[in-house]
Amino acid sequence: MGTLPPRLNSAVDPARPGSPDVSDYSPSDPLRFNSAPSLKMSDHCAVIAKKANQRANLILRAFRTHNPHIYSRAFKVYVSPIVEYASEIWNPYLQKDVELIENVQRVFSRRVFRRCCVRKCRYEDRLSVLNMHLLETRRLCSDLYMTFKIPLCTPMRGRPAAAERPPSGRILVGHASG
Repeated sequence: MGTLPPRLNSAVDPARPGSPDVSDYSPSDPLRFNSAPSLKMSDHCAVIAKKANQRANLILRAFRTHNPHIYSRAFKVYVSPIVEYASEIWNPYLQKDVELIENVQRVFSRRVFRRCCVRKCRYEDRLSVLNMHLLETRRLCSDLYMTFKIPLCTPMRGRPAAAERPPSGRILVGHASG
C-alpha cells in the first residue's frame, strides 16, 4: 500500500515542509472570537463586519428572485450567526462599532429592496417588511437572555440547582411565592 496524500498526512510540525505554520495562524473560522494584541473590540468588529459583508454579497450573487422574504431568510441563516455569535462578550460600545455592524444589515436590506423593485423607504420600514429587527436590539435581547440565564442555571446541566428550586419543582420568576 502507498502512503496518504500530503494533505492528509501532514501534522503540525515546523520542521516538516508543507506543514502549517502555527505562529502565523490567522483565525478564518467565521464563528471565532478575534482579538488583536491591543485587545480593542473595534478590531474584532471590523473583522466581523467584513466577514458578514462578504457573506451578504454571496447571497445577493447566488439568488435571483424578486421575493424579498427569500433574501431575508438567507440573511438570517447565513449572516446573522456571524454578527451575533458570542455578542455577550464582544458587544460593541463605541458608536462607530455599532454603526459598522448595523451597516451590514442596512446595506443588505437596501440592495434587496432595489433588486426586488420595492419603493424606497426608511431602514426601519425595510426591516418591518423583511420581518427583521435591528442588530443592536437583537444583541440587547441576547444580553438580557444571558443575564436571566446565569442565576437560574447550573454550569453543568443548564437547569436550576435543587437549592434554587421551589418545593413544587416549578421555577417561579417574577412572582412572590406564597
